[in-house]
Amino acid sequence: MTPPPSNRSEPDLTGLRWLFYSSGTTADPKGAKHSDRSLSAANDGMQWSMQVTDADRAAVVFPVTHVGGLVWLFNAMQTGVELLMVEVFDPAGTPAWLSQQGCTCAGAGTVFWLAYLAAQRALPDGEQLLPDVRIFNGGGAPAGDPACRNDGGLRCPAHWRLGTD
Repeated sequence: MTPPPSNRSEPDLTGLRWLFYSSGTTADPKGAKHSDRSLSAANDGMQWSMQVTDADRAAVVFPVTHVGGLVWLFNAMQTGVELLMVEVFDPAGTPAWLSQQGCTCAGAGTVFWLAYLAAQRALPDGEQLLPDVRIFNGGGAPAGDPACRNDGGLRCPAHWRLGTD
């Protein structure tokens, strides 16, 4: 008996231009092959789901060589979003710097989310760390991560797991 035809298509490896390795934060590090087209598709999904515009100021607090860094670069070229980039994320200083810069899209993953929560909780009652943030985007952390369930006073929705499994 012949097996039914597969709905999966064979990957077209001719357009591969990028190889990104995960950090290993949530699982063993693994490499992912990307083309300009797959990065563009990830960017399109992020733009659509987050409604990114030229009025946004987005935190890129992880290495630009991470797949998310390239997606944000695509975003900036297509929408005009301003990227707030840091050389090294400092939990003691970066959240306040992002606030001073008027960050509207903050995120990146659990470690950053927890740093924002800690910085918010250290402020006096009624003071908001990131008053301009409209969304906390991220990936890498499981959707059920307890840090994602409660905004801890940040008063902003978390949009988790963009482009991750």
